[in-house]
Amino acid sequence: MNRAACYPALLGRGLLISADHLASAAGALPAPGFSGPEEVLAALGLSGEALYPHQQALLEAAESQILVAPTGAGKTECALLWSAVLRRKKGMRGRLFMLLPYQASLNAMATRLQERFGSASTAVVHGKTPVRSYQALTEAGYSPRQAQRMARHAEALARLNVAPVRLCTPLSALVLEQFLRDKPDGVLEELLVQELLDASYPRDLQQELVAAVQEKMQAFERDFVREMLPLGVSDGSTVRRLQEAWDELFDGVEVLPAAFLQEAHDAPTPLDVAQLLVPLSHRQFARLKGQGQVWWEDSLGDYITSSPYSTDTGLRL
Repeated sequence: MNRAACYPALLGRGLLISADHLASAAGALPAPGFSGPEEVLAALGLSGEALYPHQQALLEAAESQILVAPTGAGKTECALLWSAVLRRKKGMRGRLFMLLPYQASLNAMATRLQERFGSASTAVVHGKTPVRSYQALTEAGYSPRQAQRMARHAEALARLNVAPVRLCTPLSALVLEQFLRDKPDGVLEELLVQELLDASYPRDLQQELVAAVQEKMQAFERDFVREMLPLGVSDGSTVRRLQEAWDELFDGVEVLPAAFLQEAHDAPTPLDVAQLLVPLSHRQFARLKGQGQVWWEDSLGDYITSSPYSTDTGLRL
């Protein structure tokens, strides 16, 4: 692979595909980004004098910057101001990509930016984006069929970068990095994506996660392998203990919010149903089950929960 040609080739191919798809989407033109820092300050209700010193410093920035600051220090405002300054100083007309690790934080950030800059200013792209849009549309009074069509259309426009701000997770960037760095033959090994994700965690968090997994593995070894296997697994209580140990080891299950039950029954394929599922930890699932808020739906082959669901914060636990 000619690496010198990779970057312009990828850009050219991406621009060509985006232009083709945008031309096919009637009336879908990319919205202009921030005209300058004044627009950002006005939308946020701030003045230059009210900014923190590190925010003031970014008004003079003209290149890439790294900012490390505690919660509440105005990092989001810094990113918005920096992008506006860069657009003006360099005459750039691109999109602003903001990467956040969790779906809940993406949704909350989208709500915050849309309230300040308008609903068309920000697009969210993650695995549950259509679900979030669907529920918001049904709450606004649209029929399930209309909401489903509009939610899929909105996701397609988001992926075409029509909005000037796009919120997403780092996964796509990590996949592209691995593709260009480790695979000169041009073949992407998806099995290595998890390694890239693991490497993106801070070292202290990595150690904490490894210790937690090792603790689970040791508990599984102690409670199942050493005690239960010699006795066989034909006894009913033993099978239940096995299931509990297995669930506790992997610590996760997906449930369907009851708000999506009718749409799940109307879904044409199991893949469409899977888009509606919400992940829970084993402890959260056990707590809801103990409260009588979880049941098994044979027709769907999934657990259903009556726990209230919000498009911004997920299940209310």
